[in-house]
Amino acid sequence: MEPMKRAALCAASVALLAAFCSGAWAQSSFTLTVVKDAAHTQFRVDTLGHQYWTAVQTVPDVLALTFEILFADSVITVQKTYLTETLPLVGINTYLFTGGGSYLGQSAQTDSNGEVRYSVPAGSFKVRADWLTKQLFSATFDKGESRTIAFAQGKAEITFMAGGQARSGVNVIEERDQSNSVIATYVFGQGMDDILAIVRGGSRYYYVRDAHGNVAALTDSSGDVIERYRYGEYGEVTFLDTTGTEKTVTSSDYGNPLL
Repeated sequence: MEPMKRAALCAASVALLAAFCSGAWAQSSFTLTVVKDAAHTQFRVDTLGHQYWTAVQTVPDVLALTFEILFADSVITVQKTYLTETLPLVGINTYLFTGGGSYLGQSAQTDSNGEVRYSVPAGSFKVRADWLTKQLFSATFDKGESRTIAFAQGKAEITFMAGGQARSGVNVIEERDQSNSVIATYVFGQGMDDILAIVRGGSRYYYVRDAHGNVAALTDSSGDVIERYRYGEYGEVTFLDTTGTEKTVTSSDYGNPLL
């Protein structure tokens, strides 16, 4: 049996209603000394926020008991929806909680299919996914059940007004959510529309322009290209991966709206 990452073993005397526990890390077997007079005893294993009891045992001088707790993989899919598209979110941080909301100290990132697997026993669990500035929980699930977390993504067009007239050439320097918390900032150079960088979700990304002044790529703080762009005859944008291969998306994976 594969050792559990964290578990505790308890024994309770049925007659005396006395309980005592032994905590352990990464163990699949435990040893407890049971009170001699406690002939009828139950054993409990605590793991991943849940408690599992054996049947009542008649304790002789020496007792060896095998108690199996079955685990199964639960698959959580994290995706984003934009208009009619549904796309997987890759490399998203996820966290495992009990169904009641207690964090269990386990986390994992989604794979290339936007999926993450957690091995859990029978019980109530849920997973939180963090993307950009949003946090979403899955519905609760039991062992072996699958759930989907979907982030809805939209597009907003903002018109700047002054004296009742629309103003052009205005640089957006900050985005805030409905609670007035900053979710993105933009860094511009001295020229009009001279965007240099964007800070979103605690990460800074830099803009790379082509000979025509169009935003051709986005790089991370190390200077590595993380997303490329290609423009059509009428300015329509095609999103490319780091190798220049066309992606089946209609928006930036990094929340870049300035194209």
